[in-house]
Amino acid sequence: MLLSLAASACGDPGASPGGPDAGGGGNLLSLAGTYQTRVTLLPGGTCSGVTVQDEVTVVEHPPGSSTLTLTHAGQSYSGTVDPSAHFQTTPRSVLVSPARYRIALSGLFTLTGLEATVSVEQTEPTTCTYSVQWVGTKAGAPNVIPG
Repeated sequence: MLLSLAASACGDPGASPGGPDAGGGGNLLSLAGTYQTRVTLLPGGTCSGVTVQDEVTVVEHPPGSSTLTLTHAGQSYSGTVDPSAHFQTTPRSVLVSPARYRIALSGLFTLTGLEATVSVEQTEPTTCTYSVQWVGTKAGAPNVIPG
């Protein structure tokens, strides 16, 4: 991917503004958008009384970048994505009074959506864990996943 960008920047006669590598079309991984996300509590958690709710997930992803941000239910999660559209976020601490949680996501983007497992560890006032599954359907244009 970097080679095609460098060739475009150097005046490659075959490259044109708005061509396949300009602004997210064609050959650059492009995942930004809004995803209607169904949330399901997965079995095996140690926390009791967990409730989940479907929410919209907004993905910020500069075309071709290896970094992204997912925002869901008012919380943002930053992470990395590989060329095959597998992603993971850096675990972060979230306070939903009176409890504190450590949350991390991992998953995969498809042409029309995303699938993720969200790992949640409650760290205060007691310690327990649970996981949820996200299945998101993208609104608008499909994702671009080269390869």
